[in-house]
Amino acid sequence: MSTSVLIAVFIFVAVALVLAALFFKQLKGIFVLILNTVAGWAGLYIFNTVFAATGFTIGINIASASIVGVLGLPGLLLMIILKFIYK
Repeated sequence: MSTSVLIAVFIFVAVALVLAALFFKQLKGIFVLILNTVAGWAGLYIFNTVFAATGFTIGINIASASIVGVLGLPGLLLMIILKFIYK
């Protein structure tokens, strides 16, 4: 192999590694958001199961699951407060 081919291969590998690192970093953020949304859905499901006897439930959809998933317990409290205000 000539020197110019080796330099071209090294440059290609370096650019590929940088692009892969950027892509996987963004992919990790999307994966974490999806995982938090699923956790929020599970939290809302448990909440609705526990309080179903009282008739107080919160609708489970992508927006409410995302709010609870991203904000956690404060997000669930926010949803409960909003339910009381706009009931």
